[in-house]
Amino acid sequence: RACLGAAAGLLLFGIVRWDLFGLMSLALPVVFESSPDGLLVVDGEGQLLHVNPRARELLAPAPLEPESVIPFALAPGLRTAQGMALDCGATETEDWWRAVGSEEGLLHRQTGTEGTTWLHVSAHGVLGRGSRVAARAVRIRDVTREMLAQADQRRARRLECVTLLARGVAHDWNNVLAAIRGNADLLRDELDGLPRQRRRLDKIVRVADRAGELAEQLQIYAGGAEPMRESADLNELVVEAAEVIEPGPGPQVALELALADGSLEVEADPTQLRQALLNLLVNAREALAESGGRNRVTTALGILDPAAERGLALGENAVAGRYASVCVEDNGAGMDSELQERIFEPFFST
Repeated sequence: RACLGAAAGLLLFGIVRWDLFGLMSLALPVVFESSPDGLLVVDGEGQLLHVNPRARELLAPAPLEPESVIPFALAPGLRTAQGMALDCGATETEDWWRAVGSEEGLLHRQTGTEGTTWLHVSAHGVLGRGSRVAARAVRIRDVTREMLAQADQRRARRLECVTLLARGVAHDWNNVLAAIRGNADLLRDELDGLPRQRRRLDKIVRVADRAGELAEQLQIYAGGAEPMRESADLNELVVEAAEVIEPGPGPQVALELALADGSLEVEADPTQLRQALLNLLVNAREALAESGGRNRVTTALGILDPAAERGLALGENAVAGRYASVCVEDNGAGMDSELQERIFEPFFST
């Protein structure tokens, strides 16, 4: 009893000496208003009692006015981590509070051209008389950077696995192509006097050569070789790629070539350029397979200032000067923003 009395005396002395009750009443509003996280206080009926500036910023344009009903005010535009739209029916209010009070309280929404904003929403009950929830303190934290960092880590691990796979595939691929090319050379000697068959065989050899170049590109991607930069005619590369493309089944897809006059010499890796052209042409043909349409390839030579161009994936720091260009376009449906974000990811395909 003596110890308990002494402790109570010291506590009372501290409260009086440092005015703890008065300081707390002054400090709490400052902490609430200046918090880097969004903070809400909601009564037992779900009506908003207090909201700080950060919460208004994160949840804009949600109607966060006094007596707004939460979670209804949070619902517009927000989706769960699984992509489901929030359904905040009156009968599901308690289920919603339980969800945001757990690890499932991760919400996101599109914010126009800025991309996706990820919010972690957590709710903690404030118990009143009879251990009933008299109010809820809601914390809203912007975790967009963390989500992007996690996505980058997953992408890096995925690309590391793809790199290891590419090395093995390229090695085995070259062995198979060597057998194809060797037997094709033997057949050529047996097809004298059969020009039609020899033309088909020559095409097999050319395609095998292109496949061998693709295997080299796999080696380059996997870090086993360096790209070869040499002089090449961009117009010739376009024609070679177009010759490989066979008409597909279904509606007709017209392939038009609009090439610059004369030769268009560039310093580049011909294999990489040829492979990029083939991929674009094949993708366009597949995109138009059901409806048909037009695929057009244009080459040109002109003055370009890379620093003034928008949307460059590489080369924005290159000096202004004369550059050759190749444009592949079709009149298909195009790509949505999610696909556009991934088009330069190695081996990505839909």
